[in-house]
Amino acid sequence: MLDIYESYTISELRTLLQSMGGAPGNKKKGELIEEIIKIKQGEITPVRSNRGRPSTKAKRVISDSSIAVLNDINTDDEVSVEGILSVTPLSLVGLNFLPKVPTCLVSPQFVQDYNLIVGDKITGTMLLNKSLNVYELVCILKINDAEPKKGERQNYFNQEILPITQKITVSITDSVTLKLIDLFCPIAKGQRSLIYGASNTGKTSILKELINAILVSEKSLFVALIDQRPEDVSSVKHSSAGGIINYTTFDMGTDCHITLAETTVNRAVSLATEGKNVVVILDGVNKLVKAYFAKLGDMQKALLSVKKLLSVALNKKGASITILSFCNIEDTDEDNMILDELKSVSNMIICLDQMLSKNRIYPAINLNHCECKNIYEILNGDIVCYDLIYKILAINPLKNAEIIRLLQKHIFSDRLKDRLQELLLLTENG
Repeated sequence: MLDIYESYTISELRTLLQSMGGAPGNKKKGELIEEIIKIKQGEITPVRSNRGRPSTKAKRVISDSSIAVLNDINTDDEVSVEGILSVTPLSLVGLNFLPKVPTCLVSPQFVQDYNLIVGDKITGTMLLNKSLNVYELVCILKINDAEPKKGERQNYFNQEILPITQKITVSITDSVTLKLIDLFCPIAKGQRSLIYGASNTGKTSILKELINAILVSEKSLFVALIDQRPEDVSSVKHSSAGGIINYTTFDMGTDCHITLAETTVNRAVSLATEGKNVVVILDGVNKLVKAYFAKLGDMQKALLSVKKLLSVALNKKGASITILSFCNIEDTDEDNMILDELKSVSNMIICLDQMLSKNRIYPAINLNHCECKNIYEILNGDIVCYDLIYKILAINPLKNAEIIRLLQKHIFSDRLKDRLQELLLLTENG
């Protein structure tokens, strides 16, 4: 319980204690936390209340309201509210970024009764506490779009970790890019995937194709576009058939980028706790590292913060979180260092090649630098084409462009294996 309050500022603790009927005075942070806990546990009786009687409210966790405009409502009545449970009073509303949205305080009695966790989507009603000038949640109608139930919930992080062997069904249709990914670097439940490349190598095109392809089999899809150009955001949103797409643009502060990423991941953990398989796409992970660096002032701490977010990608018994990270890397020492660190925690890597894109060879995937852990188990025996491509590149890595051209023509043909075998013989004979 102590850890919950450590993240609060002194100002927030004083407001909280006052709302519980306590007397903040000039007490230090530790004293404020101690008194809040004692009031909650019933060890002491509040000396006063904002309404003249002992407060029945306990601790409060800051949550974000989804009411975009509150100027035209009757503040004497209860107001419908929907938002994502959070411990930071920032303006993420239902995972849609809005500036200057009022927060809604949530009683810890609700947190305790319903075992709420950060990232839960709460639907209910709130009421304005005029003496504190804050909104308070007075009724919970739904939790994660389901009827609220009291009692224990499974802890996602305490569940048994399973091997990454179950491939996510991707709707390929006639896409050469998706077929190649499914053939050489398949996406599996619980993966931490990294797709990286320089500018103009086709990352956004792959991102848009993957969103629609994954939605066919995985309904819980969250996309966070971090520090992006507005026109790119618009392009992705207009081309997607669904999913929850949230974004920050380059004119927003570093705290905005960090909050978007953290809230998206927390939302995924919340749904995984409900026993769902969740896919998260983070576009601009390198920019997220730089945002943490600007905030923390230390690159190692910034990298560790991003790794903690990526670490939730696991295949658990009864649930999973899959994270696909997109990263724009230029040829600088800083970007190369960030890339190496991200590679070290990824178990599926796709490299996009600038030379291929300049020669208009798409998808511009450099198969020499792609890898996928447990690929034989994920492909479940369908490994003939993979082995042929791997053997060709092992003999002559320069055959990558030729393989991509061959796949463009024959990847949907029944003769693909024959064509790859012919290319392998030609490569072996020099």
